[in-house]
Amino acid sequence: MQPQLLPTGKGELAFGGNTKIGEILLVMQRKSANADADAAAARPTTVVKLTANPDTASSAAACASSIANGQTQTHQWGIVDYIAPAAMAAGDWNAVQFTSNELYRIASQELWNGELRNQVIIDPMGRPIRNARKCSANAVNATPALFDHDVAHSNKLEVAPDCYVQPPPSRPQLVNTLKKAGYLKLAERVRLTTVKNTACRTTMPTVSSAWANATAMPVADTDTAAVEKAMVMILNSTPGKLGMLLVRSNKIPSYPQFSKDGLERIPMPRMSDLPPAQIAGLAAAYDALAGQERQSLPQAHRCPVQLAIDAAVCEHLGFDAALCQTARHLLAQEPMVTGRRYEYAAQP
Repeated sequence: MQPQLLPTGKGELAFGGNTKIGEILLVMQRKSANADADAAAARPTTVVKLTANPDTASSAAACASSIANGQTQTHQWGIVDYIAPAAMAAGDWNAVQFTSNELYRIASQELWNGELRNQVIIDPMGRPIRNARKCSANAVNATPALFDHDVAHSNKLEVAPDCYVQPPPSRPQLVNTLKKAGYLKLAERVRLTTVKNTACRTTMPTVSSAWANATAMPVADTDTAAVEKAMVMILNSTPGKLGMLLVRSNKIPSYPQFSKDGLERIPMPRMSDLPPAQIAGLAAAYDALAGQERQSLPQAHRCPVQLAIDAAVCEHLGFDAALCQTARHLLAQEPMVTGRRYEYAAQP
C-alpha cells in the first residue's frame, strides 16, 4: 500500500507534529477471499521506524515519498524493517524494540539463538520490602536492604546494603518475607540513560525495593556463590543486557520495567549445563572486577570494566567477540539509551 498524505479540507496536509510522543500508526489491508489471499498472507509486515519528525508540510511530503520509494535506508527519515508472517502470528513485535534493525537481529537471532532462549535459571522472590520501613541496625527484625536503585551507590558489580528495614506494625507477616534475603539482585526498573548495572551481588544477604531478589538454582559440585557471580557477569555483559531488553515493558522508552514473568524469560544459558571450569572462570573474572566502578550504559562501549566483562563472557560462553563489539556500539546509539534522537553511525 502506497502511503499518502491526506488533505485536511483546508488545503493543508495532516501529519503528527508532537515530537514528545512516540506514536504507532497501523496500516492494514482486509483479507480477501480470492486466489491472491494466500500470497497476501505470506507477505511480511513492513515496519517503518521514523527517526526524524517532519516539521513542515513539504518535509512531511518528502518523508512519505521516501517511505513509499523504500529510501528510508538512507537514515534521513528512518529505518524500514520486515516482520515475517509467522513471527507476527506468534505475537513477535521485537522488531520495534530497537531502532537499529541490525541490533535487533544480533540480539534475537545471533547472540541469543533458539537453543539458549528461555532457559533462565533464576527464581525471583518478588518485591518484599515495598511495605517495609527504614530503621536502625539494632531495631527488632532489622534486615539489611538495598532500598533504592541509586546509580551512585550501585555502580559496581558487588554492592553493599544502603540501609536497614523492618516490617511496619500493620504488616508483621512481612518478617517471614524479609528472612528470604539473598545475595543476587536483578534490576526490575531502570533508567537506561543512567543505569550502570542490570544485575548485582550484595556483600551480605539483602532485600530490596527496586531490585528483584533472585536465587541461583544449584549446580552440582559448584559453590552457589560462584554460580551467582557467573550470572552477574552474564547479565551485565552486552549479550545479557540485550537479552533483558528483549523482554522489557516500557513505562517510557528509556525506563524499562521487568515483571517476574519477564525476568524468568531473560535469555540465559542453563548454568547446570556449563562445565564447572567455565563457571569458575566467570566467577574469577567477577572477583577481579567486582570492586571497580562502572560507567553508565550510554558510555559502556568505552568502559574498561564493560570491555572486560564482555571479553570474559565471550571467552567462557563462546559468543563471537566481534559481534559482541558491534552490538555494544549499536546499543550505545539507541535513543532509549542515549535519550537523544537516533544518529546512524558506521561501526568500527
